Amino acid sequence: MFAALVLISGYVSSSLAQTVYVHPTLGNDAGGCGATTNAACRSIQYVIDNNASPVSMTLLPGTFAIGTPITFAGKNVSIASTAGSGSTFLDGGDASRVFSLSGTDTGSVNGVTVMRGSAISGGCAMYTGGASAFRNSVFTSCQARNPSNGALNGFSLEAGAAVYVKDSSPTFDNVTFTLNVATRDAGSLFLDNANATIQNSNFLSERSTSSGGAIATKSTSAFILRSSTFVNCTSRFGGAVYFGGSGLPTLTDLTLTNSRAHMGAAMYATGSDNVQMTRVQFMGGIASGNGGALVMSMNARVTLTDCQLINNTGSGTSGGVYLEGKSYLALTNTTVSGNNGPAGGGGLFGHGESIVNITASRFERNIGLYGGALLFEEQAKAYIDRLTCVNNNSTLEGGCLKFQNEARVEMRNSLIAYNHAATEGGGAQSDQTGGMQSVNDTFLDNTAETTGGALFLTSSASVTLIGTVLQGNYAPRGGGVGMMVSTALVLNATTFRANRANLGAGVFSASTGGIRGVNTPRFLSNVAQFGGAMYFDKTSTGNVLDSGVVSNNVANAGAAFFYNVAQRRLNYTASAVTFTNNTAQYGEIDATSAVRIKSEIDVSTTYSPKDKFAISLRLLDFFNNTVRSSPEPVLAALEGSEGLSVAANILRQVFDNGIADFEGVVVAGALGTNYTLHIKSNTVPGLNFPITIVSCGPGFDRLVTAGSDTYRCTACPSGEYSLQADAKCIRCPAGGDCSAGSSGILAQEGFWMDPLSVAALNPQFYRCQPGKCLAKSVCAGDRDGALCATCKPGFTEWSRTCKDCSTTNPAWMLLPLSGGIVFSALLIRFPWLTESGIPKSFTFFLQAALILVDSDLRLAQAAFGTAVRTFLSWTSTIGIDSGGCILNLAPLPRIAYDLYAPVTPILGLIICVIFMTLYFNVVKRTPVPTRWKWRWLSALIFGLMWAYLLIARVCFQLLHCRPLGNLSVLSAAPTIQCGTADHIPYQVLASLVIIFFIIGFPVACIAMVLKVRTKVEEDPNYPLGREVWFAYDASEWYYELVFFVRKVILVVVEVCMAWTSANRSLAYIVFFYVGLLIQYVYRPFENDECNRLEMYTSQTLLLMAGLAFGDAMRANFFVDNLDIFLIAYGFAALAVVVVILLIFIGTNRGHQLLRRFFSSNSLLANS
Repeated sequence: MFAALVLISGYVSSSLAQTVYVHPTLGNDAGGCGATTNAACRSIQYVIDNNASPVSMTLLPGTFAIGTPITFAGKNVSIASTAGSGSTFLDGGDASRVFSLSGTDTGSVNGVTVMRGSAISGGCAMYTGGASAFRNSVFTSCQARNPSNGALNGFSLEAGAAVYVKDSSPTFDNVTFTLNVATRDAGSLFLDNANATIQNSNFLSERSTSSGGAIATKSTSAFILRSSTFVNCTSRFGGAVYFGGSGLPTLTDLTLTNSRAHMGAAMYATGSDNVQMTRVQFMGGIASGNGGALVMSMNARVTLTDCQLINNTGSGTSGGVYLEGKSYLALTNTTVSGNNGPAGGGGLFGHGESIVNITASRFERNIGLYGGALLFEEQAKAYIDRLTCVNNNSTLEGGCLKFQNEARVEMRNSLIAYNHAATEGGGAQSDQTGGMQSVNDTFLDNTAETTGGALFLTSSASVTLIGTVLQGNYAPRGGGVGMMVSTALVLNATTFRANRANLGAGVFSASTGGIRGVNTPRFLSNVAQFGGAMYFDKTSTGNVLDSGVVSNNVANAGAAFFYNVAQRRLNYTASAVTFTNNTAQYGEIDATSAVRIKSEIDVSTTYSPKDKFAISLRLLDFFNNTVRSSPEPVLAALEGSEGLSVAANILRQVFDNGIADFEGVVVAGALGTNYTLHIKSNTVPGLNFPITIVSCGPGFDRLVTAGSDTYRCTACPSGEYSLQADAKCIRCPAGGDCSAGSSGILAQEGFWMDPLSVAALNPQFYRCQPGKCLAKSVCAGDRDGALCATCKPGFTEWSRTCKDCSTTNPAWMLLPLSGGIVFSALLIRFPWLTESGIPKSFTFFLQAALILVDSDLRLAQAAFGTAVRTFLSWTSTIGIDSGGCILNLAPLPRIAYDLYAPVTPILGLIICVIFMTLYFNVVKRTPVPTRWKWRWLSALIFGLMWAYLLIARVCFQLLHCRPLGNLSVLSAAPTIQCGTADHIPYQVLASLVIIFFIIGFPVACIAMVLKVRTKVEEDPNYPLGREVWFAYDASEWYYELVFFVRKVILVVVEVCMAWTSANRSLAYIVFFYVGLLIQYVYRPFENDECNRLEMYTSQTLLLMAGLAFGDAMRANFFVDNLDIFLIAYGFAALAVVVVILLIFIGTNRGHQLLRRFFSSNSLLANS
């Protein structure tokens, strides 16, 4: 009975699987061990072998040395530790595998660290069946290696450094695999036809030398991997995971960081696996070859949903996903960002016959040599929907996408924006026979350094854009699309908006494949230098625009279309295309490059070396627009045919704004020889101008160079001239102005040059009256004719100025007549005016002063001119102003009119006599008293004396002639030749006045003075005595005649020397100086006040004569070689002599010296 109880007790204990404690060092493998921690067993295998299934054991902290792999022997074994994996270690000692699980093994291992296991495969654990699990454990420092080259039939060698799973379904939950190394495949788990479940696990620094740094699969393994991380895993193929079977792996919520591999830094899929990935992150992977995140080969199929590929790098092609063979990849709602593929496809690269299906995914900030984000080659196909491809960068071509060879892309509803290519295709590029269909896509703000800001096509690629918008893109050529070679482009309802380029803001075409525009493509607000909408290069053909809208485009040339060839390269019907508000410097719709050069200035056929001429060239296009801007600089160069020397300010220049101006062109060659002046260009046909070298003409001296037949000349220097071709230069004559040199001889100021003498090659110069001849042979005012003495037709000289006589003001003649009446009335009313010497002196002073002012241009133009203008402004109320003259008179009547003013006092006297007579006879009814009649006679004598100088001046002007060449002309009217019939009226008028007045009046005065002298002796109160006798000293009774004489002398000097201002002014000085001496010596007036006034007025006139002389010198009239210093010395010597003479005459000492001198000379003493 006791035995029965023992058996029953053992059975119950066994069926309840009480835990067995195992201690690595303090335990003891003996019967009944393990019941308590103090009586623990020592060996794990001992406990399994000596306990029935299920076996439950608890491992106490410590290191269990495993010399032979632990097996479960088909039992359900549960192993757990009390202190967790950080304190409980199962150590294979680098010599033995730790676990060998097979068959129907079940159970679990929990909270241990499995370490340093080593075997040909499955270094720490080998599954050949069963479904046991590892939880909360660590596999570390395990190795799969075969140093002795042993065999392992049915297994892959050197695979699964931590665990090799074959035909099993294990579970790994919260397991950490770290620092495990497989010589070939799978540093952590090798799955061979296994259906493992891996979750909440970490793979840290796992490594294999061939495939799968952490996990590798084989056969039809369909495992589940979720909520796990891979860090720093390394292998040659698939740094973290390698798919090499044909199973259906499912990966969810994974993070793969800093993986390393040659191919597929994180994963490598080959064979026919169908991998499903959801919420998987690939970060920081680096592949020394291709695929910084994932490589797909052969028939692999991978689906990525809600995944992220971030900052991965493939040193070869693709920093993200690399596809080859017939692999298939589906991306849904996946982000591919910051990846780098130096050889192309920064985010994804597909070639071979691979297929990529991208839906609602985002590629951004990826970098690749070709295709910053996406690259497709060979026969790869891509089906893209709702892609966002932004801020990617290609270091060569295709900022977002490139497809080439026979690759095909179908894309719709996608955004390609802000991408950049270092060469072509800022958004996308097609090469070779690649093709793309784009439906309702948007290419926005992409840029390329050379061609195709949004899209670049080359070789024989073909692209169709349906409803696609290209906006804000930029490239030097083709801001929207650039086309080369034989590519073909179909624009179906496509919109180009606000793109920019140098050439073709919308499209740049150099392709023979052509453009076909259907369903109204729109080109809106694009800006380019050439071709705001489209630019067609020389090789572009086959372009047709069935319809379209071209609006608000801007370009230097061809706001709509520019053709870099001399013809239109786009066929369109103007009625089918709407053009509005396009702006260009030339060609608002069509423009071409330059096709020809046009000369804007007629070039003469004859030139001499002295001639400087200009050539102005205009650049024209096929439509005759001025080519104000050109895609390539157009050069124009001046060249002469053989023997023709050409010089200019610039000989070669580029057309600027369509114009090339050559200034200062000078040609030289043999005299009389014909040459050709060439205009040569680098891009368009040039021009040829025939040139014959001719003489430099007058004013140039021929230069002879020994051994050269090139004709050259030199201009006469300043101060010389020449009027004959190739003659020696001659010194400029007096009065001439040769300051310009050459043949430019003109008259100096104050001189007139006879044009007939110039024609005779012997220029003659004649002095003009002051103020009439200006410098450089220019007549003053409206003067004309010889000596600038006459006025132009319609003008008459008044106040020394030619006035416009289109309107006349004869009413002004009443003004001097009114003055004459007032003057005569004053003479009659106030007897002292005729009796005193003061009015006589003052009258002469005024008349002489007016003559001197007339000869002093400075005074005449300044002070006196101001006074005259002030006077004329007062008289403007009666018609005297700058808008008219008194009368429009011919020269003779105009000179005769000067007699009118002097006789107005006589006319005024006659009027006064008439009115006084009427007054006394009608009003008083008495005869006119005798005293008034004597007053009339006194006023008449005074008036005639007052008019004498002025009338004499007019008469001498009518008679005085002066030489003019071989002719003698009237000084006052040089158009009248003296001695001819035209001169007779002048002579008759002057002769009559001279005989009856100039001579007659002084003779009458002499007779009157003699009679008055006799009458005065008889009657001291004789009425006329006061006028002609009592004003003078008794001994100077004849002095009135001296006034006549000096008036005549003054007029003779003024008229005869009118043309020699310096000599005339010098004569005035002498004349007034002598008059001053005579006045000083004789003192002719009875009254000292009169003598003093005469002295004062004489001194003033002498001063004015000096001013006139100085002004003549200032005006450059001093050309008679008068030596001003000699004249000054002469006057000083004369002054000394006069002073000495006065000393001798006026002092007693002088008288004594004279008496002594005469007495000492016997001849003088006797006389």
